[in-house]
Amino acid sequence: MKWSEHCEAVAAGGTGFIVVEVVWNDAVALGLDWATDANDELRMTTTVGYLVKETKRALTLVSIINTEHVGHGIVIPKSTIVARRTLR
Repeated sequence: MKWSEHCEAVAAGGTGFIVVEVVWNDAVALGLDWATDANDELRMTTTVGYLVKETKRALTLVSIINTEHVGHGIVIPKSTIVARRTLR
């Protein structure tokens, strides 16, 4: 589906890309400063967005779609996903 097709479908009362909620283990970035210990605990994270692409290895979700492009996206590796459900 193209971005413009999604926008046209939603404007007409239909549906475009599905909306999903994904619960996943996010990586942790360590600061640039020296530290005496490192917090290496993964962060349980929930992301909601339009599912614009799915491959064997990852999901791509975005929060903004207009007729020409998408924005505020994230690629989530499937190996980090704990739960997934379709919202719409």
